[in-house]
Formats: sequence, structure tokens, C-alpha cells
Amino acid sequence: MGNYVFLEWLMNKRKIIKYSVAVVFLFVVCIVDHFAYQTYKADDVYARIGGSEWVGRWQSEEIGDGGKLKLKFERVGDKFRTVWLAEHYGVCKAAFDELIGIVEQADGSVVIKGKIDLGLSNGGTFNYAGVIKDDTLDMTWESSTDSGTLKLKLVGRK
Repeated sequence: MGNYVFLEWLMNKRKIIKYSVAVVFLFVVCIVDHFAYQTYKADDVYARIGGSEWVGRWQSEEIGDGGKLKLKFERVGDKFRTVWLAEHYGVCKAAFDELIGIVEQADGSVVIKGKIDLGLSNGGTFNYAGVIKDDTLDMTWESSTDSGTLKLKLVGRK
């Protein structure tokens, strides 16, 4: 009788392990698929816009994430269309396509300031402020969960 209970317990344990492995495998496949899609989508969006190109890095203060960052500006009426291509943890890219206004232009520098809602999955609403001076853009940003900085250099014009 004791051997039967032990064998039954062992068989149930194997089923649990087998199903757990299957669930973890599916979860990993979904994450990899999401990153691959996001990378393709981000690169595609970024490639389609003209305008001046800026490259540099961004850094999170609270979360500790950071990475490469590219930005393109394109004038659209009295605003600028900006396309941001951000790298996260060295594997995932995300593209953000936003219109921003120029707050002030004086002394050869351009001050930009505003708010962008990137959606809940990308950190929510961000307030940002920055200065473009010559070929450098320095900016600070903050959301309800994080804050950080970015620094970009102009690399070309199209």
C-alpha cells in the first residue's frame, strides 16, 4: 500500500514539473517574440523619417536601465516630429514618434520642454526639459516611477 501512494505522488510530481516546464518555455518564447517584433518595428519607424540625426545615450536614475539612443527631428508646421529609438538592457529597442514644440530660441540655443505619454507599458507620462546648443542636446526627464538624463550629439542632416 505504501509503495502505491509513493508512486502516485511521484507521478503527480512529474506532471507538475512537465507542465511547469511547458509554461516557462511558452513564456520565454513570447518574450523573445515580443523583443524581436519591437526591434523590427522600431527600426522600421526610425528608417522612414528624414531630418537631422542625433546619437548618444540615456540613463535611468531609479531603475538603473540605460543604453544607446538615436533621435531624428523633422519640422512639421510650427512643431517638430521626433522619432526616438531607445535601447533597453542591450536587447530591446522601442521607437517613440512624438510631436514636440519649441519653447524658446535665444543665444544660439533651443530650449525644449514638454510632456509625452508613452503608455503604461513604457513608463507612463514623462515630463522633459532640455537644451540644444550647437551640436549637443542635454535633457532631463521624469515620470511617476523614474527619472534620468540623456545626452546626444548631432551626426548629420538629411
